[in-house]
Amino acid sequence: MHRTATSAAIVAVAALALSACAQPGGDAPSSPAPSTQAPTAEATAEPTGSPTGPADGWQSFTTQDGAISLRVPAGWSVDDRSALGEASEMYNRGPGWLNELVILDAEGSQVLWYREHYGNDAVECPGDDLVEPLLSVPVAPYDEAGLAAMRDGIGREIELAVHGDVDPEIVQQGDQYVESGRGVVELALENQGDPADTCGYGGPFPTGGGVGLLSAVADSAAEGGYPDTAIAFESEAAAEAWLDGEESATIVEVMASLQIAWGPRPTVAP
Repeated sequence: MHRTATSAAIVAVAALALSACAQPGGDAPSSPAPSTQAPTAEATAEPTGSPTGPADGWQSFTTQDGAISLRVPAGWSVDDRSALGEASEMYNRGPGWLNELVILDAEGSQVLWYREHYGNDAVECPGDDLVEPLLSVPVAPYDEAGLAAMRDGIGREIELAVHGDVDPEIVQQGDQYVESGRGVVELALENQGDPADTCGYGGPFPTGGGVGLLSAVADSAAEGGYPDTAIAFESEAAAEAWLDGEESATIVEVMASLQIAWGPRPTVAP
């Protein structure tokens, strides 16, 4: 595995717009000591949108509040950092349970990061031109009842897809920013509904009592200790090869297995 985090001295091409939109300063929950647990092996239905069909031997994991479930390969584990978040003055919400999961592969390297926030999914768009991602896999995480409730509650169309793209890495040299020659992959489950409503590609998706985000991450943490959603490679060609490779396909399949049980956010710990 050759996924690496960009260093603190590097200013990478802007991280996914969904991360910027849904992580307001001061509203991240204070997490208790994380518990890493293996998912429960059980028979589950093939997830809608899974690109490779049934995954024999995969295991299912459900969050403590029962709101989120997904499947991971045998040998993978889930670092459950979920916690009761403090009240948010910005969104006039909380306290409430906020799920946060870091998914680790069989080698113990972090590969995926799921997190939730109180913020709604109406965000201010930067006005950049939309660019079709190199990889796009539709995902349908809501059941019929949840989908109906979501549309009634939000009043507009929501479409989720796994999007992956490659950009040149940008580094600071003195007072200038130049391309380093390396490539950066951004791979995430994104809200791709009406671009006028979701900032084009990159919107967070509704979970019933707030919004969720699910991203592939580098092996090591970014500045601040959070998982790094900008995955750096020695070249853009290497980044594109990884995005088209087996590890990326497995990550996409995990993302595509996401299921969301629509409902109000718990105000106490489960």
